[in-house]
Amino acid sequence: MPDSETVSLPVRILRQAIVYGLFFLLVCAFTYPLILHPGSMLRGLNDPYLFTWILNWAASHVVADPAGLFDANIFYPYGSTFAYSEPLLVPALLTAAPILSLTGNPVLAHNLTLLLFQALCGWAAWFATSRLTGSRTAGWIAGIAFAVSPFRTGYYNYLNVHMQFAIPLALLSLALYLEKRSAAYLAATVILLWLQMITIFYGGVPLGMLLALFFGGFLLLRPAGWPIRTWVQLLAGGIMLLLLLAPVLHPYFQVFRELGLERSLKDVNRYSADWYSFFDTGRDHNFYQLADSGRYPGFFPGFTVYFLAAVALLSLWRNPGNRTSVPFLAQRLIGAMITILCGVVALLLIRREAALSLAAGVSISIGQASVAILFLGILALALRGLSLHQADHPAPGLARREWVILLGLLSLFFALLTLGPVMHIQGKPVGTGIYTWLYHVFLPLHTIRLSIRLGYMPVLLLAMLAAFGLAMLQQRLSRRLRPLLWLLPLLLLFEYSSFPLHYQRIHWNATPPVYRWLAGQEGDFAVLEWPSNNEGIDSRYVFWSLRHHKQEVTGVSGFFPPFTRQVVRDMIRFPGDDSITRLRRIYPLRYLIIHGDLFFRPEHRRLALGWADNVPAGMTLVQRFGDTMVFAFQDLPETLSRWERTFSSSLVRKKPVAVMTVALEDTGPKSGPEDIRLDISFNGRSVRQVTVDTSPRRLRIPLPGPYPAADRNILRLATLTEGRRILVSDFSLQQHP
Repeated sequence: MPDSETVSLPVRILRQAIVYGLFFLLVCAFTYPLILHPGSMLRGLNDPYLFTWILNWAASHVVADPAGLFDANIFYPYGSTFAYSEPLLVPALLTAAPILSLTGNPVLAHNLTLLLFQALCGWAAWFATSRLTGSRTAGWIAGIAFAVSPFRTGYYNYLNVHMQFAIPLALLSLALYLEKRSAAYLAATVILLWLQMITIFYGGVPLGMLLALFFGGFLLLRPAGWPIRTWVQLLAGGIMLLLLLAPVLHPYFQVFRELGLERSLKDVNRYSADWYSFFDTGRDHNFYQLADSGRYPGFFPGFTVYFLAAVALLSLWRNPGNRTSVPFLAQRLIGAMITILCGVVALLLIRREAALSLAAGVSISIGQASVAILFLGILALALRGLSLHQADHPAPGLARREWVILLGLLSLFFALLTLGPVMHIQGKPVGTGIYTWLYHVFLPLHTIRLSIRLGYMPVLLLAMLAAFGLAMLQQRLSRRLRPLLWLLPLLLLFEYSSFPLHYQRIHWNATPPVYRWLAGQEGDFAVLEWPSNNEGIDSRYVFWSLRHHKQEVTGVSGFFPPFTRQVVRDMIRFPGDDSITRLRRIYPLRYLIIHGDLFFRPEHRRLALGWADNVPAGMTLVQRFGDTMVFAFQDLPETLSRWERTFSSSLVRKKPVAVMTVALEDTGPKSGPEDIRLDISFNGRSVRQVTVDTSPRRLRIPLPGPYPAADRNILRLATLTEGRRILVSDFSLQQHP
């Protein structure tokens, strides 16, 4: 800040704490009445359930059991299932873990984490923008937009969308490094990017892209003066970042390698923004509705932001350089072409059309016009860099007009990115988006499923651009009139007004009786709850697993693994069609819990409740809590020609010996050979062949590694004699003697 050298460090820290406190109060006001009941309110019960579980799981494992962090208790028997979602390690460690240790209430930990980090986003944008513009008033424009814009309100049930605290600070750090070439600023940039990546990929991946694009723009503006030492520092910073990220990214890579978890363009197209999203105030706005984009949420940044951003961009026409020089004339021409193209985009948006006819057989689409603006802007950067290179000793830092150009181009780039593979205007496809091209060259985009969630990036960048516009107005106004500019942040707050919000009540201490009973059952085993295959229901199971800590066969995330889909199909056919036999292959699956009150169709509910009076063969009704029934799988001998068990790698590492009793089915005299060969395979590899007859034989089979990190393990016994079956009983996994 301007007074950073004259004010002591404690005073500066106190000032920053006060600003953060103001943002916290602001967030509490815009999320009202959450602050009144933070331990028992959630906005929706689907994703908040999931993110509450993620925070609690990470908080309880990141320090106490880091080796078991990614082997979460969902989607059993798969491993590394924590890698199906965002890691959220920073908020889990900094806020959730202390709150959980003091209160034991994961709902309270979720809500306070959300409030604290959303306020941190606002403070970070304020701090970075104030430093870049030299105006604290201007900083409030960016801070307010980044903290409480309609995008935030629309996504308030998604904790992970409010965790981009490092983005403004990392951009500032990189800009300071490129200006001063101090290794400390580069280290700060690396650490901030690392913190963002281990929190959410929806923040880390766009941040990495933002820093790369900003660096490229800086290179165009300052093509000279790059010593070898700087390149060595940048290389060292990249290597350090990869080393820091390796422990967290490795489980995600294993899931991709073994299970093929990857987001396709088809996935992204279903959850992309619309051109009208930038004029959509969302469903919760108190005062006006501009446009219905048909997508949720809208991320209209406010008339104030658009006006101030236009002020900043229009200031580019004021060029203090040599008006007769070739670079000046070329930049004027580029500016005129960009202005015309902006008019074309605006006209197409008003008409809701894909293309504008210019002449017979000649037209320009909204996508072509937008991409042309990007390329012309890059050309303008290169021309300015060339003209500065020819001048004597250009300033190492970026001038205000250079920041305006860069922020304008970055805002447009990320706005286009949110539109996904196919751009739409109020649901009408209007051309291929830049996401399609980038998807094939920028591999980290393969982790993104919802491009609309990147909407915070254009909101932030437009707000920072608007802050430069306010700083310019502040510079041109007289000292007596400058206080009037404080009306603009207040006007922005009015534009964002959307409170009070609506919440659902959830009482952590009012645990359903079935989960209290399940928590008291000893042993490490798995449970299967039904009905399933519904995000709202499955997220409820995941949330209450925080009470009983057992392995859940089902789960909820953006990825649904294939074996879990097979389990769902078996439960749809339950108890017929050998579905119970297939379910018993899951080891150690002990209980099937039927929630009669969660079925959507009355006929399904009546069928399920009827199992209490007519218990399916091979099962026992052990408990009933109203319409919730708990069935246990009986440990009965199985007669078949192909026997199977599947279990997780975390279990087999602890108990790598399979023990069972095997015998040949006795089909009567002279019905076949008295003994047969039995092949035992583990994960597709034959580990032993044994001879069995009608006399029971106890087998101990060491299960050799390596074990898959993400996929499930499969142990199979198959007869090598056609038409003969075996009896298998008393299976278990045990430790080495």
